[in-house]
Amino acid sequence: MADNNTEQRIVWRPNPGPQTDLLECPVFEVFYGGARGGGKSDGMLGEWLSHSALYGQHAIGLVVRRELTQLRELIERSKQFFPQLGAEWNVVEKSWKMRNGARLTFAYLNNDSDADRFQGWSLTRVYVDEMGTFPDPAPIFKLMATLRSAHSVPCGFRGTGNPGGPGHGWLKQRYIDPAPLGYKLLQSDFTNPFTGGKIVRDRVFHSLPNYRQQVSRR
Repeated sequence: MADNNTEQRIVWRPNPGPQTDLLECPVFEVFYGGARGGGKSDGMLGEWLSHSALYGQHAIGLVVRRELTQLRELIERSKQFFPQLGAEWNVVEKSWKMRNGARLTFAYLNNDSDADRFQGWSLTRVYVDEMGTFPDPAPIFKLMATLRSAHSVPCGFRGTGNPGGPGHGWLKQRYIDPAPLGYKLLQSDFTNPFTGGKIVRDRVFHSLPNYRQQVSRR
């Protein structure tokens, strides 16, 4: 993946299959399931590079896990290739500023009050790593409500997960039960937790085969 404002140098390339599908998927909400080591976290970083290259300073992203320390490896991974594209790391804010002005912040999301901190944000990408660690999806739904753009940037939510964990039940109900094989467009009403407004939003489940097999046995 190369930034539009840099020389055309490839610093990251998606693997064929779910990673490539993730980058090309236009659906608002994507859940990417797979066992550890399946390339999910790399896929999120690559999807951000693609999004930020297209929309520059109007691309604003947020990556969360339940604890900031759990993002350490993902941050270190981003440091392996983001600087090659001219991105600058702000150690205090835990954020990247790409050469074209796009911004990506890493933060924790443990409960509803943590999600409330982002109420006034206008994000074009939200990434939730390891959604199965969240026993309740309410904080995640609050982050979805921050996805909006005054510059007509297509906004999207991207989440990853492994089988099991305290959130296995709601993840299975939301993504796997309606489409066990994945890659099926689903629609449902989304109620904004902050305003109470309702809209229809699309979602889809992308997965590695071994993830589907493990989920079906639970």
